[in-house]
Amino acid sequence: MELRQIRSFVVLADELHFSRAALRLHIVQPALSKQIKALESELGFSLLSRHQRGVELTAAGRVFRDQVEVMLRRLDRAVDLARATATGRAGALDVGFVRAAMWSVLPSALRDFRLATENIEVRLHELSSATQLQHVRDGLIDAGLVRLPVHDDSLDFEVIYSEPLLVALASNHPLAGEPRIDLAKLANETFLLLPRRGEPGFYDRCVAQCYEFGFGPTTVEESRGFAAILGMVGIGMGVTLLPSSTGSVGWPNVAVRPLSRASIMLDLALVRRHEPVSPALDRFASALHRAADRLVVRAN
Repeated sequence: MELRQIRSFVVLADELHFSRAALRLHIVQPALSKQIKALESELGFSLLSRHQRGVELTAAGRVFRDQVEVMLRRLDRAVDLARATATGRAGALDVGFVRAAMWSVLPSALRDFRLATENIEVRLHELSSATQLQHVRDGLIDAGLVRLPVHDDSLDFEVIYSEPLLVALASNHPLAGEPRIDLAKLANETFLLLPRRGEPGFYDRCVAQCYEFGFGPTTVEESRGFAAILGMVGIGMGVTLLPSSTGSVGWPNVAVRPLSRASIMLDLALVRRHEPVSPALDRFASALHRAADRLVVRAN
């Protein structure tokens, strides 16, 4: 049974006239008659009752028409969705992210992406950078927003947004009133940082920033999340370094200040597999870049 035969039958069932149906199908009448006879032969029953004035559907023909019309609509919908997915206009994306991305590029990018591609669902997964790399490799997520530097030759990394480090200290700390902090003055403080095993790039950037101010930090890896770390900072348990996007959030009893001579930038990158190419993911990456550009304009 050929799809062409079924489509020809549906047109004929609509017209109930071989000549008019053949004209709509852009074929000659004998060819249409041959298709319908072949279809009836394969089905084993008559679809049409032929007479001098034209044709009528048999009872079986009416049932068959109703069912195949539903099938053809679903088939056409499937083709449309598949074509839209192939061109990045429909489907679903599973995207991992570090929390700082939600305080920087991610909300704006999601709004843009949703307006431009309303048929694509984005499913978000808050994960550490290390976990995201493994999930992307294993195909559990399509892409992730991770902190660089991380290295994996099997994956592609695309820098989306760069931001400076800020220092956070208790609001009653002696240095909290200074507009900019000389990090060297905090050399004897305890630094509360995210665990290196989950965020190696971020951890190493923080340590490198301290070394640029002439000291190696005394670090305590207390928590996997900034909310808990900044809660501890607020009660005087230590100080921390954090991305500027995270510092823009109001944290109780915490003063967030720029560094006096910061030179290290934090890179947020989109990570994905080399193949297959995903038009939807390309569109999402473009939305992320536009969101990052807007942040840079506002910062300047």
